[in-house]
Order: sequence, then C-alpha cells, then structure tokens
Amino acid sequence: MQGNGRYGAPNVAPPADIRAADEDRERVAAALRSHCEAGRLTIEELEERLAAAYAAKTLGDLDALMTDLPALPTRPAVAPPTQPVHTGGPGLRAFSQRYELGVAREVAYRHALDHIVPAMVGFGYEVTHRHEGHLLGLAIEERPGWVPFACIFAFPIGLLALLARNRYTVTIEFDDLPDGGSIMRAYGRARRPVRKAFAELHG
Repeated sequence: MQGNGRYGAPNVAPPADIRAADEDRERVAAALRSHCEAGRLTIEELEERLAAAYAAKTLGDLDALMTDLPALPTRPAVAPPTQPVHTGGPGLRAFSQRYELGVAREVAYRHALDHIVPAMVGFGYEVTHRHEGHLLGLAIEERPGWVPFACIFAFPIGLLALLARNRYTVTIEFDDLPDGGSIMRAYGRARRPVRKAFAELHG
C-alpha cells in the first residue's frame, strides 16, 4: 500500500522493493531457459532458479537470479519446431522435450497432474516442487552403481556406502502461447524408460 511521506508526498518504493507481477516472473523464467540452452546454466541450476523465480515477491528477488548472467539480445529467438528427439541409450542421460498443445495452460497442467505425475510416481519419483499452473518438479534418489563393490572390497567399513544416494530431477513447465494453446517443456536427467515415455507424448 502506498502511503504519504513528508509534506504529503507519496512514498515510492525503491525499484528492488516493488512487488513482482506474473509477467515479471515469466520474463525472468524465459531468460533463464535461454541461458540454460546457451550452456551458462546446468539443468539443476535452472530448476533451482525457476523455482525461486516463480516464488519471487519483488523485482529485487528476480534481479538477484540474473546478476551473474549477461543480458540477452533484444531480438526474440525463433522457437525450434516441435518434434520428437531420440531417447538415446540405456542409463542416465539428460533430455529435453517441448510440446505445443491445443489446450489452455491450466488444462495442460491439470492433465499432467492426473496422468503424467502418477506415471512418474510409478517410476519411483516424488513431487518436490509445485507452482500451480506453471511448474512441476520431480526427483528420484538412487544408490550409485559403485556401492556393491565398496561393500564387498571394503567390508565392513564399506557398508557405510549403503547410505550413499544420487538425486536426479525432472522438471515440467507450462507456458501460454500468444495465439492460444500452451507449451509444455520437460527436461532433466532420467533413465531410458522415462525418456521414452516423454518422447512418446508426441504421438
């Protein structure tokens, strides 16, 4: 709420303290994705910053997410065509999928909650981030492949290796398209069955 300062003049908040709007959050989220595509951010860093961007309260909170990144060109980049990508071989691999949908963002988000999330839970994932209508974050923890060797060759101390866990994440984002419909993006590190399931969503 804007109050009055000395001599009846309105109090004006410093720019960093101005409350952020959804449009401001989306602008920063789009910039963060561009920096990730350029290789300046890892997928894990992107996920962390996107969650912080959607939770930001002020413009200062958003600016803090961009301080170590260069300014992007003002000319908008041409969006790549929507097409399936190869799922790759077995094991853990990074993946990124983009889908143009003929339904509103809220409908696409609800569909993901009703169908994609239960399937991911079936793969062993749990929901770690949820920004209504915009973002879903999922994670799975797995025991590293070297653990059995440590247990055998360094017994009994090697049994402590059973506590080791690696954490892998998958993020699903939803955005509006200017002419209607929506975009869903899915990216992260996952094993082949998960990557294949996302690739088959294009069908």
